[in-house]
Amino acid sequence: MAGEEKMLQQVVELCRTKDTFAAIAHVEAHGEPRDVAKVYAQLVIDLYGQQKDVPNMLRLGGAGVHYCLTEAERAADADAAGELRGMAKMMSFNLSANCWPGWEDEGITLTAGQIAQGHDFAKVNLRLANELGRSADKVASAWWLLGAHQLAAKDNAQAIASFVRAASLSAEARQEDGRLMAEGYRGIAMQASAETEAEGTKELTTAIAALRNLNTDDATFYADQLESVAKFFAK
Repeated sequence: MAGEEKMLQQVVELCRTKDTFAAIAHVEAHGEPRDVAKVYAQLVIDLYGQQKDVPNMLRLGGAGVHYCLTEAERAADADAAGELRGMAKMMSFNLSANCWPGWEDEGITLTAGQIAQGHDFAKVNLRLANELGRSADKVASAWWLLGAHQLAAKDNAQAIASFVRAASLSAEARQEDGRLMAEGYRGIAMQASAETEAEGTKELTTAIAALRNLNTDDATFYADQLESVAKFFAK
């Protein structure tokens, strides 16, 4: 923990007194590729969660994803390459989720350009989930995240299709809460069109009620999330 905090402070200071490329060089001077990848992954978390610094999170995180994918091509064995590509996927997911406006996290203000970058990272996350042969629940999460960004971009038809894929994969993985969450998001996307607004409201309400009926921590979390996100997109 102390090492992570020290690295964060060093990176923040280098970004402030020099530039992000100096910070990137500092990170990549620390150990073998797997170790560097772990540093990058932690910086994505800390720059967002502690520093509320979206610009540098994206700069350092983007460099981290590129580093992992590049080093994976150079890796001597398949296991090392797979681990590095997996780290790139994880960072892409976190970067994308952190750049989605529906959370309205305290201290975070996203620009249109940052949201667009998050959308692109959602595409990277989905591509890597498929290429790495991730389990159905992980691919479902990737489709949900892409759908969330399509929803934010007002590409509602594509968002609906992505949420349908997420729900289907969650059902395949026997994750009832994930299926209901994706169906609730589909309802939110349907509410954006006058022709499907009533149907979308019904689907959202049904999903929330079913999640609350499951009465698990995850299901309750998803139900609360759907209510909050629905209010955000209703503004």
